[in-house]
Amino acid sequence: MSVLAGAQLLDLPPGAVVVPREFAVGVSLVLWAFGSWLIPLLVALGVWRHVRCRVPLRWEWGLWGMVFPVGMYGVATRALGRSTGMWWMTALGAGEVCLARSSSR
Repeated sequence: MSVLAGAQLLDLPPGAVVVPREFAVGVSLVLWAFGSWLIPLLVALGVWRHVRCRVPLRWEWGLWGMVFPVGMYGVATRALGRSTGMWWMTALGAGEVCLARSSSR
């Protein structure tokens, strides 16, 4: 959510800016990188849970809690990509949103 807020700060008109653009870009990218770093860790923990501990892979209502973070990551990535002009972030964010939508069905 902080990355999305940073992207929205970057979209403000030049006279309404409350922090320097470089600062908002830097903080947003650091927070986005931290969130991105957590993805392999969460995948590894999921593999450990289902392969090592032999917990069956089936739908549980608790898994619904993964849909919001995946969707939020996608929306924030796409917004930050648009605000900074990084096309690859925009494309990655669109893919993440599609993933979250398919997970919720």
